[in-house]
Amino acid sequence: MPGGLVERECPWCDKKYMGRKTQQCCSQSCARRYRAEQRPGRTDAQRAMAETRRKYPTYKPQHEHVCEYCGEQFSGHKKQRFCNQSCWSKWTWATNRRKKIGATANPDGILRTDGYRWIRVAERIDGRSKHGYMLEHRIVMEQHLGRQLLPNEIVHHKNGIRDDNRLENLEIVLRTGHKGEVDCPFCGGHFSIK
Repeated sequence: MPGGLVERECPWCDKKYMGRKTQQCCSQSCARRYRAEQRPGRTDAQRAMAETRRKYPTYKPQHEHVCEYCGEQFSGHKKQRFCNQSCWSKWTWATNRRKKIGATANPDGILRTDGYRWIRVAERIDGRSKHGYMLEHRIVMEQHLGRQLLPNEIVHHKNGIRDDNRLENLEIVLRTGHKGEVDCPFCGGHFSIK
């Protein structure tokens, strides 16, 4: 054989390999396990247990779950909650964001403390929906127009109620001309503010 290699059989995994005469096992991990088994002071019962573990590797049962973020079924370990890292990070972002702004989740979306509603949307082609959420009034207006809103376009709520996203309550205004309207509680006057 070339280079002094001979065909040998690994005493740990019983695999045939080409190795030097002094090489005991086929790999370092097998050699480590084999040496640990041959240690002085081991009882016959301990050696038998190691042999059993070698022949029958530990079986980790898989459990069926439903991903908490995307709702897909997957199999994983007992406490696994998400199908992959991406779903976990999106869920974490949405949860932490809700905590920061004090939003509450409901089947209609996330109602933020400032009154706007976020809706979970599928993957969007334009890539503007960060972590799968968009403001509901912008979605309603984009669907009505059949196009994306331009960067200088703002969707204004006519009655001032930010979670009233009916089409008849929404209008598009330019960012430069967008003014909020307030009623003074003292004098009853109606004012426009920027």
